[in-house]
Amino acid sequence: MASGANRIHLFEALRNAASFGDGKPQVQTPVFFQVLEGAAGFSLRVVDKKGADLDADYRAFSGIEREILKAFGEVRWSWDAGRVWGEEEFDRSGILLHEHSHLVWMLARSGKVVDADMKPLVFHPDPARLQLVVDLDDADWATGYFRLRHADGSTTALEQLRLVAESHLMADRTIYGIQPLGMGFRTLGLFSDSVPATQLNEYLTLFFSACSSVDLVCGNYSVCPGDPLPAKATLVFQQVDENAALHLDIVQAIPGFPIEFARDYDLGRVAFADDMEGLIRVRDVLYGDVLKARASLLQLLKKLARSAGSPEAYLVDDEEGLILGPDLASVFLREHLAEIMSEFDLFGAEKLKAYRIRHVEPKLDVRLDHGIDFLEGDAALELEGERFSLFDALQQYRKQKYIALADGSHAVLDQRYMERLDRLFKKQKNGVRISFFDLPLIEELMEEGASRSKLPDSREVFRGFNTLGKKRLQLPRFSGTLRRYQTAGVKWLDYLHQHRLGGCLADDMGLGKTIQAIALLTRIYPAEKKPSLLVMPRSLLFNWQRELERFAPELTSCIHYGPNRALDKTLANQLVLTTYGTLRADIEAFAETEFHAVVLDESQAIKNLNTQTAKAALALRCEFRLALSGTPIENNLGELYTLFRFLNPSMFGSGAEFERDYVAPIQRTGDKDVARELRRKIKPFILRRLKSDVLKDLPAKVEQVLFVEMGEEQRTLYEARRCFYQALIKGEIERNGLAKSRFAVLEALLELRQIATVPESKSDGAIVSAKRELLAGALQEAVENNRKCLVFTNFLAGVEQVGSLLNELGIEHVSMTGATSNRAQLVERFQNDPQLKVFVMTLKTGGVGLNLTAADTVFILDPWWNTSAETQAVDRTHRIGQKKTVFTYRLIAANSIEEKIMKLQQHKKELVDLVVSSDGATLKSLSEEDIDHLLGA
Repeated sequence: MASGANRIHLFEALRNAASFGDGKPQVQTPVFFQVLEGAAGFSLRVVDKKGADLDADYRAFSGIEREILKAFGEVRWSWDAGRVWGEEEFDRSGILLHEHSHLVWMLARSGKVVDADMKPLVFHPDPARLQLVVDLDDADWATGYFRLRHADGSTTALEQLRLVAESHLMADRTIYGIQPLGMGFRTLGLFSDSVPATQLNEYLTLFFSACSSVDLVCGNYSVCPGDPLPAKATLVFQQVDENAALHLDIVQAIPGFPIEFARDYDLGRVAFADDMEGLIRVRDVLYGDVLKARASLLQLLKKLARSAGSPEAYLVDDEEGLILGPDLASVFLREHLAEIMSEFDLFGAEKLKAYRIRHVEPKLDVRLDHGIDFLEGDAALELEGERFSLFDALQQYRKQKYIALADGSHAVLDQRYMERLDRLFKKQKNGVRISFFDLPLIEELMEEGASRSKLPDSREVFRGFNTLGKKRLQLPRFSGTLRRYQTAGVKWLDYLHQHRLGGCLADDMGLGKTIQAIALLTRIYPAEKKPSLLVMPRSLLFNWQRELERFAPELTSCIHYGPNRALDKTLANQLVLTTYGTLRADIEAFAETEFHAVVLDESQAIKNLNTQTAKAALALRCEFRLALSGTPIENNLGELYTLFRFLNPSMFGSGAEFERDYVAPIQRTGDKDVARELRRKIKPFILRRLKSDVLKDLPAKVEQVLFVEMGEEQRTLYEARRCFYQALIKGEIERNGLAKSRFAVLEALLELRQIATVPESKSDGAIVSAKRELLAGALQEAVENNRKCLVFTNFLAGVEQVGSLLNELGIEHVSMTGATSNRAQLVERFQNDPQLKVFVMTLKTGGVGLNLTAADTVFILDPWWNTSAETQAVDRTHRIGQKKTVFTYRLIAANSIEEKIMKLQQHKKELVDLVVSSDGATLKSLSEEDIDHLLGA
């Protein structure tokens, strides 16, 4: 150890060193910082203008150059901790930047960074977001690649992920600042690869475990957090060796993944792609104490071994697992099988035949006849030649996790198979009953051949859906021409009508759902004598009436709405048009009427089973039910239940059964098999086509987010109210809990959104919105280029402020709110008057039922929770008849609740494919963490 006199402190030495060269001050020469890309990563060298290494003394420079050179020298000087200073030549190789990322931040300020050819490299001034994009266009493969999302919303695809350091990457000749990538950034590039589509969950799980700060864009999925997922202690039967000894061990298994997956990889989070809801749920893994579980099992085995008193009851505990002698294994499995199956998941039970434990493939035998609302009959399971009543077998399995056979052996059955039986079959006094709608699922569970012939002929109804394309469709009373996909839709509707099965036409906005429904009505009338009821939002009444006059002039119709309505008079028509509000008000009269068909347009209006609107719709009596909606499901699977409770009441049984059988396993445990079963069950009764599927000639939508910085006065007001509400709501939740604090939360969110967009309404006009100037310039430019514009806002004050702005600019416009009565005239004028350039309206007023294809530019003044509400607004112009590209601009107040809402939108998007969404009842689903996020600084 060095003596006190010889000790040299690192910082003292560096401070006293004359230079990092020969100790003599140098004459200042031009200095450049060369960044080189190599196998080990990006490195940094200090060079002169010719690219030669430069041993520059930092004291001869000033400013940022001095800081970089000094930091560079310190890193180089301490590079080899074992070096005695001055005893050997200084290493002149470059410094790896990912090991010294603080240098990158300095380099960004220097303006003197060059590449290997001495050409300048540029640091982009705005940070970007790194995204992993997973392409699912190939049904068999998922292909990942990386791209940058810039502050203006544009993106740049990256052929190669070139990470300079944890917080910077290189694209072409530009270095971008990105979010810190964490420990996994060196392996991130491996995800630019293709994997089998069947392994998508494994791929996504490894990605989210490696890096939590990279955004994922995966097909049509939305990413959302899920509840933590506990790993399961699993008993793995490895083998029975030649001496009849049983080899087993306890491991951690993650539900939904192969046993080996959790063993081979360090998984902190898992991801499940839920096709049913169009969601990727990311869940933290909670690892239990597998050592404690193993010790408990070992204690039991030692006790059994001592009691057996047999040389063949030996127990070996080694690093490969546990080895049980034949006698010990026999008594363990015979006396404790039910106990261990309730405590552990089992893997490899098929290896236990030597111990009279069999993994059995059951055979289902079903004999059904038609009942009143359900199919009724008998069902049995055949196991190894023995026949068991289905519910006796289910009861025994629930209790013991196996079924005892006559020869004393135990039949271990596939858990998922038994759970499906439990979902599909309901017990009744003299046997079983199933829903007609479960026939295809029952068929899947049955053996091929004779057993299937015992099912009723009604299963042919489902097979008939496959032959619709071959059928001819005649529409002699329809005055119009259908596109090919619309003809297919009417065939589907007609088939449902023939068999009195309810269905939901869920085509994308603008694809002509109304026209297809009218075409069906022309096939029903005039042969049908009972009237049909069409229920819709008030804003759609004039649109439906106009479309009926255009496409079905022979049908008689009447609007039942307003103070002087009389149902007995309107029932004299073939079609009765009414609103959801009128349906609620007149439900007693409506419920007494026998309708032939009930059509619900924008059927998401009945999404909540407990509302008066939903109860009124369910009380209607009719022979055929049809729902129309581009977004039939908004936030959760409970809305799917309500929809089909209206369409086909016997499909799902009670709400509690639906919650137990479908909602819990899909939303809480990510069960893909249950989601697939639910999707299969509803598939024949919901038809959804997207614009991209059927309208190849429809122009593209171009969307851009415009961030706006609030002015000083606006920011001061915003921060004052944010801090006030943050403290208020925190105390409110502590005192009363989240459920009883929702009104205060709603009030806070509403006021903060108003301040971010229309502070004039909260300051008596003293504070002007920062969005005003940006909107004024954008509108003027659009109008000068002969574009027609739609402006949407959530606030009446927003409509007023935009109207005032347009008056100042001399731009002709019209406005519409919920109180506007002459909507049809305003729409017609906007569509046909070339001088009228701007239509201003509230988002909810203009979000449904309007055809505004004259516009090609859309401004959304403030965001709403669910992007589907905004999408529907944009689709007022991006629909059939549009000939130009539609540009959409969302104005977002930076560093405000609006920006945070945009992030929440990524977790609250609509359920896609068969389950989709629209408005803003999202408040009820906000967690306390969401509220903290929204009200935080």
